[in-house]
Amino acid sequence: MDESWTEALARAQAEDAYAEGRWPSCEGAVHAAYATALVRFHPFWSMLRLCFSTEPIPGGEIVPVSIGCVGGPPQYLTWWGHPYEWPAEKALLTESATEAAEMAALLAAVWADQREASGS
Repeated sequence: MDESWTEALARAQAEDAYAEGRWPSCEGAVHAAYATALVRFHPFWSMLRLCFSTEPIPGGEIVPVSIGCVGGPPQYLTWWGHPYEWPAEKALLTESATEAAEMAALLAAVWADQREASGS
């Protein structure tokens, strides 16, 4: 794991220790995302949302997908849209970190293809 993934994992472990089961495993979200094409991006946490950028923050462009760890009952919510601009769309709500990460990876691939096609 490169430095940004290691940092994201450490933050996830701290959040999990604090959560005491109130939301799903943030560490699980990091591991699931790392096992997909999202590994090419640099992860970072914003609140309880695992976000991604093209370069380490603050220099990178933010990818408009994120995986949220939400409680009551604990689930993962994959968002399509910039994490700091509203409205973002709820793409998938699931109990599976793997499903959430796979959906996020698919959406990130669509974004990357559109970005490449537009010459950005």
